[in-house]
Amino acid sequence: TTWTIALEEGALVARHLMHEPVALEPVVRDLFGGDAWFLDEVRFTRDAAGAVDGLRVSAGRVKNVRFARREER
Repeated sequence: TTWTIALEEGALVARHLMHEPVALEPVVRDLFGGDAWFLDEVRFTRDAAGAVDGLRVSAGRVKNVRFARREER
């Protein structure tokens, strides 16, 4: 599946074709809380140079599902 994460009007928002936008609230560096049951926790991952290379999602019994960063086409 594909999620689009973008800064919109000063807030980080996750978008998916099948869902309403999900606001992501900062908790600590690289960790955000989502306001949807299926996107409870979003933790951005970084490569050796410190650039964001993906994220891990946790919600309920699902923990650390990895999503790799892909540039927009």
